[in-house]
Amino acid sequence: MMVSSSHSLRRVPSLVFLLFCFLLMVSLFDETFAAMRINEIADKGSDNTCEGEDWIELFNDSTDDVDLEGYILHDDDYPKEVGTELTFGAGTSLSGGAYLVLCCNDNDGINNPKFKVGKSDTVTLLDSSKNVVSTSGKLPGLGEENVTYAFSALGEYVQTWTPTPGELNVITSKPLKDLRAQNDEGSSFFSMDEKGLPVSGFDAVVDLYAEVDAGDWAILRLNPYAETYIDVQTFKVKSSTIGEHILPSPGRMRTRGQSTLFYPVCMGSEAVPFKLDFASVNSSQTLYGVESAYLRTHLSDESKMKEWVVHRMLANFGLPHVRTRHVRFHVNDDLLGFYTFMEAVDQEYVSARSFGFNSFDQHNNALYKVKSLSLGCGNEEEYQKERVEGFPEKCTSPDGMGGFDCCASYAWGEPKTCAPGYIVKEQPSRSDWGIENCWYTCLSNSEDEVTSGGPYQFERGEHREKITPRYQEDWCWAEFFGRIGKERLSVVQAFYETGYDTADDCGKFLLSQGLVDRDLGTNEWDSAMEKFINSHLSVKGACQNKQCSNKRQISDLIDVDNWLKNFAVYATIIEQDSPMGNGNNYFLAAHAGDGGTDTPKWKMIPYDHNNDVYAASTLCDAQCGNKDLTEWSVIRPTCKHLSENPLVGPLLLDESLHERYLVFVKQFVEETFSNSTFLEHMKLHSKEIEATANESPDSVIYGNIDNSNIWDWISTRGEKVSLQLARWYEKSDNSAFPIDSSVPCVTSDEEFCSSSLCTSPNGLGGYDCWAGTFFEPCTCSAGVAKETGESTEYLGQTYYSYTCCTDGSGTGQQCGLFSSGIKSNGLLGILFAGVVAFALV
Repeated sequence: MMVSSSHSLRRVPSLVFLLFCFLLMVSLFDETFAAMRINEIADKGSDNTCEGEDWIELFNDSTDDVDLEGYILHDDDYPKEVGTELTFGAGTSLSGGAYLVLCCNDNDGINNPKFKVGKSDTVTLLDSSKNVVSTSGKLPGLGEENVTYAFSALGEYVQTWTPTPGELNVITSKPLKDLRAQNDEGSSFFSMDEKGLPVSGFDAVVDLYAEVDAGDWAILRLNPYAETYIDVQTFKVKSSTIGEHILPSPGRMRTRGQSTLFYPVCMGSEAVPFKLDFASVNSSQTLYGVESAYLRTHLSDESKMKEWVVHRMLANFGLPHVRTRHVRFHVNDDLLGFYTFMEAVDQEYVSARSFGFNSFDQHNNALYKVKSLSLGCGNEEEYQKERVEGFPEKCTSPDGMGGFDCCASYAWGEPKTCAPGYIVKEQPSRSDWGIENCWYTCLSNSEDEVTSGGPYQFERGEHREKITPRYQEDWCWAEFFGRIGKERLSVVQAFYETGYDTADDCGKFLLSQGLVDRDLGTNEWDSAMEKFINSHLSVKGACQNKQCSNKRQISDLIDVDNWLKNFAVYATIIEQDSPMGNGNNYFLAAHAGDGGTDTPKWKMIPYDHNNDVYAASTLCDAQCGNKDLTEWSVIRPTCKHLSENPLVGPLLLDESLHERYLVFVKQFVEETFSNSTFLEHMKLHSKEIEATANESPDSVIYGNIDNSNIWDWISTRGEKVSLQLARWYEKSDNSAFPIDSSVPCVTSDEEFCSSSLCTSPNGLGGYDCWAGTFFEPCTCSAGVAKETGESTEYLGQTYYSYTCCTDGSGTGQQCGLFSSGIKSNGLLGILFAGVVAFALV
């Protein structure tokens, strides 16, 4: 023991020395790590730095030089997507106390990052051994110009409204803007006040000019469907009333749209829609208060007035809206066409107008765009993993329009083929496109390449498949819908490739991919939006019964009157390319003053009203195009049964909310839609723009203006809606109205059918729609029984499925062998009911 103890004592100095050396090494190691850090990140750029692109600043917080060779700077995609990161080369170092600003605009990824900084990304710096030197953590997701994420004196990353690239960080809070004053700057320019009424000062049509580099313009024209920005050297407005107004700072613009972008390009026209950004270089620069705007073409709008009219009506009715005016748009002095100039929705002063300038919380608000490709997330028909495994973009089966798809069959002499390096894999049969057993995908011959990993066809960028001009309308529309099919498929592909599996993941997935895109606000709002998506916007939002009883709680999560008033407008103007129809074309907005980030009350912000009523109605059902749509019932304004619309049904199936909605319909029609003074102002504007619109070169593709049909339609529709409401309130039996109908685009005078009117005993004290025997005829509480075509055998007896149909005049037909005129009375009926009850129990 003594020897052992003595031996242990002799080892103590050695252990102490080793521990000292270890701590010294750790200390030096930590100092090296602490020396280098990510110091500031501009996830949407700032004035006069990196040409407005994203940038990342590194700082050496020591007195010694740091050798950066082998260091790696990356975002969230690394290491899944190798090649987007920046690896510092030999001879790269940073002096003590020095800053290094890296612009995210270098596509080669050698001298600057190849990746762009997403507003919710995490940016990380690794040393040459791939140890983490510095990381920003997840960015707050604000995504505003001239707002950066900077390292503070407290050792935390915080937002600052004072960017300091290459200098000591300065932390400042968000300055309050005079949003009302900014809004008021545009009153004369848009020729409308806050109630949509006329304001004088500008011509009915002004000329808007953009001066761009000829090379940039050629690139944009080469692939307009990429929707990428080009710089604008000068914006200016010319008008006979105000002369010439030139913005002092440059800006930028890009193409924008889906069908409105695809169609003109396919038809060989350059008169495409654009998004204009006046504040990209100088964040304080506006065009009459407007920071960004859309230039809308007039596809499917022969009046060239729909956006102009509807948004003035929305303003007059007290709903969120954007202001519009007509312009002739010139690029480098070449006239492209006649456009509707519209405020972009994603501007803070526009949101403030929606909530009220006095109550709007500038420090904490949010705006989400619900994009069309987000619709139906998680549905079983589309979201099949087998459909998108491998590399469907490598399929080389001709699609008949100059491109490729993944559908082929030897039955029609077309083999299934893939690009070199890929092999064919058969896929399960599908019924979409009306073709079965033709589907396949392509697998890589390389074991290292399992999935594409993006970029995907639904994302903007030069990777997008170019549009080949066809100059033929039918061909262009066929190719457009084929393109949308591919983009929807790429959404499903991204869903599985980014690690999601079930419909429960839809909220996270759609937010991460910008398919429900937060345009204003920080990611503090994302948790509430994720829950809302999963409960009401994804496939899980579907009603489980005809009364939508499982989804009535949506009323606790929204501004109910705002939604009902929007429904009143949609129903009156018959807009099916909307939440009332296919669930498209709206934003959701909230601010901290109404529920906060945990329990916001979402407002609906409508947009995109340019569609032709009859063309849009076919999105519901082909038969709608053959009906007199001025008769479309406002009592049941949806495409089919109310329960089939997860946004409208849970509200309008509530009797009290339905009555409130009808009050709003009546108010909108009487005070706005059919207001003669309001309409006369609009008719005058239509005459003022007619000659200019018809002389514009884009009239070749969009047609000449028709300034009569829209007014005739509004007049007739207003009368029909007023008549419907009068009949609704006058009738004691409201069942004669199609509130419970499943008929597409139901009108107030046609037959409607409802299973809720069946009164056949089900043996359990309730009713069902199976009858048609001598013992149990088909009976209805209203209307007449009508067979559905289904039948079943039970205890040797044939039962027929029926429904009850009525238009108030007793239409219908016999059900089985016995009509609804025969009552189930007497001993035989009682005995039979008892047998059924016993059998079911």
